[in-house]
Amino acid sequence: MLSDFLHWLQHTDIHPLVASCVFHYEFEFIHPFADGNGRMGRLWQRLILSEWRAELAWLPVETLIHNQQQEYYRVLGECDRVSDCSAFISFMLDKLREALAEGLAGKAFAYDKLSEEMSEENRAKLSKTAQNILGLLADKPMLTIAQLATELVISSRTIERHLKVLPDNQKIKRIGATKNGRWRVV
Repeated sequence: MLSDFLHWLQHTDIHPLVASCVFHYEFEFIHPFADGNGRMGRLWQRLILSEWRAELAWLPVETLIHNQQQEYYRVLGECDRVSDCSAFISFMLDKLREALAEGLAGKAFAYDKLSEEMSEENRAKLSKTAQNILGLLADKPMLTIAQLATELVISSRTIERHLKVLPDNQKIKRIGATKNGRWRVV
């Protein structure tokens, strides 16, 4: 069931905010572990959100739920009874909105913790080729080395050299296997 759902997540056209809530709910519903399903569901939601927008890696999903645990479980139970996760999606989107509002007011996020890798000045320090690779991978994370070489009209070997250095500099991360994985621009 998880494999099918991960496949759905990888190919869905649903907005990442909603998809993260759906995944969180379904993970809870599937309940693959004897213990820790809630923590894992919340971790997955945070991961999905951070892959969409890196700054959301700091979103305190675990704390949001901890502070409203009774309501969280009530909404989960309600959704289970009616076989519809719409109420859970609304609940989580509301909690995410609250966290973002608090963060913008300076209460929840420590924006000074956002890595300097995300800054425009640091990105400007990269070579033009590295910037172009990052730009393409941000838009199309499934691109292969050959496709990148074709798009940028440079050799595959040049792409390979950059793809070896960029992860070391924490600019990109490989998610999944070499053949079927994708890149995440950090």
